[in-house]
Amino acid sequence: MPRPLTLLSVGAFLGLAAPPPAAPQVCGGFASFANGAYQVSGAAQFNDQAKTFGGAFAFGGRAAFGQIGIGTTSYDQLDGSTFSLMGAAGYQVALDKKGVFQLCPVATIDHGSGPNNVDIFGDGSLILDLSETDLSFGLSFGARPAMEGSTRVIPSAGFAVVSASVKVKDDVSGQTNSQSETFELLGLGLGIVFNQTVTVRPGVQIPMGLQGASTTFGAIVSVNFGHAR
Repeated sequence: MPRPLTLLSVGAFLGLAAPPPAAPQVCGGFASFANGAYQVSGAAQFNDQAKTFGGAFAFGGRAAFGQIGIGTTSYDQLDGSTFSLMGAAGYQVALDKKGVFQLCPVATIDHGSGPNNVDIFGDGSLILDLSETDLSFGLSFGARPAMEGSTRVIPSAGFAVVSASVKVKDDVSGQTNSQSETFELLGLGLGIVFNQTVTVRPGVQIPMGLQGASTTFGAIVSVNFGHAR
């Protein structure tokens, strides 16, 4: 494999590695599915390398939940964008009798396709197609206030181990290079829940053990609806 293509695969890996979504339950800082079995959400995230916008649909009950979503990421240093498909599943467990403290194990898979036809040197000598698949498993922890009220604030924290695999194809030579790496991700959020159904949740994702990666800031807005299960 030519040296430029090998080096570029590392750069692509750092740029495309995406954080897993926050758990769409109390443990992630959101309204409980006990107040609406379905949830739609929109999210925006950014760091000093890229910007991501996406939407998701989640469903669940007081314990088990699932989520599917789509997103697009644009990059400061690459001409093109990534289209992503995501799926997640988890289970919420109360850590105390009143249900103030909630813990969720969460598993996530995320596949991103693109950017494609990236002309690295601008002369057609190296044109790349990029894709990435991320698998993650982690724990999310949230604390729901015990008092009643139309507005609640739910702090949350999460830790995940992410295994990311990047595939780089050179359209000129037809050669393909793949590279995988495992790193950790720390997430912090503060969910503001209105009327037990609408959530505004700013947050931060801090990658660890991944050289060149950047802290990501963002916000998620979600609405729960439907009959509680």
